[in-house]
Amino acid sequence: MIRWTFLLISLGFGSYAQLVLIEESQVLMLNGREHLTGLFDERDELIDGSGRPVQNPTKPFHATYNKLYSPQEFLVDLKGYYRIDSIAFFDGPGRDSLEILIGSPGAWKTLSKLYTNSYNTWRQQSCFGNGGYLLLRFKGQAEIGELLIYGRGINGRIRAPLAKVEHASPSFGEFIGINAFVDDPGEKVAAVSSLVREYHNWEWHYPEGLKQDQILAEGIRFAPATAGAWDFDAYYSDLQSRNLKVYPCIQGSLKCLAEEFDHKALNPNFAADDPMAYRMHSAFVWQYVARYGAQTQEEHDLNLAVGQKRISGLNLLAGIEVWNEPDKWWRGRAGYFHPFEYAAFLSADYDGHNGRLGALHGAKNADPQMPVLMGGIAGLDTNYIEAIRIWSLYNRSDARFPADVLNFHHYSNDAGGQDDRANYGISPEDDRLMQRLQALVSYRNRVLPEQKIFLSEFGYDSNPKSIQAPAPEDSLAVLEAQANYLLRSLLLAHASGIDGAFVYMLRDVNAPNPNKYMSSGLTAEKWNHHQPKPAFYKLRGLKKILGDYQFEAREQEFLKELYIFRYRHPITGARAYVLWTKSLDRKSHFKSPYFLSEDGIPQVYTLPNDQSEIQGELLSTTGIWVNNSPIILIYE
Repeated sequence: MIRWTFLLISLGFGSYAQLVLIEESQVLMLNGREHLTGLFDERDELIDGSGRPVQNPTKPFHATYNKLYSPQEFLVDLKGYYRIDSIAFFDGPGRDSLEILIGSPGAWKTLSKLYTNSYNTWRQQSCFGNGGYLLLRFKGQAEIGELLIYGRGINGRIRAPLAKVEHASPSFGEFIGINAFVDDPGEKVAAVSSLVREYHNWEWHYPEGLKQDQILAEGIRFAPATAGAWDFDAYYSDLQSRNLKVYPCIQGSLKCLAEEFDHKALNPNFAADDPMAYRMHSAFVWQYVARYGAQTQEEHDLNLAVGQKRISGLNLLAGIEVWNEPDKWWRGRAGYFHPFEYAAFLSADYDGHNGRLGALHGAKNADPQMPVLMGGIAGLDTNYIEAIRIWSLYNRSDARFPADVLNFHHYSNDAGGQDDRANYGISPEDDRLMQRLQALVSYRNRVLPEQKIFLSEFGYDSNPKSIQAPAPEDSLAVLEAQANYLLRSLLLAHASGIDGAFVYMLRDVNAPNPNKYMSSGLTAEKWNHHQPKPAFYKLRGLKKILGDYQFEAREQEFLKELYIFRYRHPITGARAYVLWTKSLDRKSHFKSPYFLSEDGIPQVYTLPNDQSEIQGELLSTTGIWVNNSPIILIYE
């Protein structure tokens, strides 16, 4: 104790330094899948009244061992502007490095570099720097029991309250999306959705083998494109004629920029968190939006290959998504975007990084009204989004988040998401899908109120050997179980308050293959002529019956097994109720006067597993059977 008193006073603690109070809620995980716990959680139990450590912690923090995330980084929001004078930390058994920086994204100053080579010992070090954020960089073997930061506030950062933005609630039909490809039949797409997420490879528009300096001279092929001789003018026109809103997902790199298709489209002459590294991709996005957005362009600005129609402003797209799953940890460091790296990429594609990349770069410079979707990330965690938001505050001149739609992917299974550790798919109710999505809505409303939210991938497989097929103990045949889980996922997602959900996907890739996502389709494969599965027929029926209705409320939540969702038609005022149970085996019998306070007798609709016509029938006075396939009651 005497030794600690001497050291701390010699560093100035006793004279003016104060312990900066940091809660774990102020810490943002930038990379990795292991959240920070154990670094700021025992402070009050370890220090005396003057902020000096007097006991050893019992719950240490371990950095990830995954080399993909090395060094693992955490951002600490100090909730004000501070002068930091010193640190103290409990050095655990792991031997590795810890670096602490201060400042803001893009303007960091090293505060301290440490090597954790002492065993279960409190250590301290003087260090001086000013800023509003700390950046903690841990190597894999580092183990810290507790970290104490000492300093004093210089002034507070004034954060203006965000204006509340009302998001119009889409009808159920307007909400339904599908993942599809250019060679999927438009009539089948339109039967089950109103929104289309079209997987679209950047490389389709150029001949193979071009070098970077040849891309601009070659020009872009749209109609026909190089790959498949597909005419995207005709394709998007056909979808629009079917009242479908199209969101192409521009994915993949060119071979002159990356060794693998889904590696970062990065100019190696620039750092990966510099928007200049993505200038070539940003130029392509401008050209894409120039052609399919709503604004016509000067003909001399169009970079088109010989023989292509020199046209622009076709107004065929509802938005454009830039990249697919930028956080794909399974593709190694070359395919994984650190959130600050993807923030730079997104800023380049959004508006040429506030125009700094040049006039003919970024979607908004071609059409300011074109919605830009961030690439759907592989999970429902908002850490990645928050990191992009903070990067944008300090690196964009307008401090704007560079996307109009926050975009997520999620697959309900016993591993909690998109992970090969899963054994089987679980019901959306057991996965708490609605509550998870409501948490995203709450975050959006609090921090990014102008943005919409899409769940642009979710789904189940129909091959019973897949880890994304419904649970093996499911008493239903797997095709029917897939259909029921998909419909209930859509209903729960719509009720959560997000703005759109896209089933993965229209067609199977190869249904006999038990690998995940090979049998996720609503229909069979191309070579099986997109033969509809029960999921197709049921979703088509649900869209036909409920499509014009808007969600109002879940009724009688105390009925744990029974779900009752109430809807209203915005024009006629008709009411609709959708009912189902999440039970796999039991049927439940409920009498309508017991749970619905409605006058009159409704039409009852059940959803077929095949192409049978959907016909309503008057509700029996004795009640109805409700099971795990949603039924619809319509009160005119």
